[in-house]
Amino acid sequence: MNLWRQNCVPDEFWMPGLFYPQGFMTGVLQTHSRKEGVAIDRLNFAFKVMDVENGLPPPVDGVYING
Repeated sequence: MNLWRQNCVPDEFWMPGLFYPQGFMTGVLQTHSRKEGVAIDRLNFAFKVMDVENGLPPPVDGVYING
């Protein structure tokens, strides 16, 4: 995580490798809330299963999760 802070956030996150995934997901909501100026309690998640054999560009909003 220190490398994320120093360099950049990875394009995708390995969910099983997180100690407290609920906290990570809350952080994703907080980041979007601050970016868009929307109350966090008005946000929710949408999930889409994707085939990523050829890779994906970084997301405009949100995060990619694998695992």
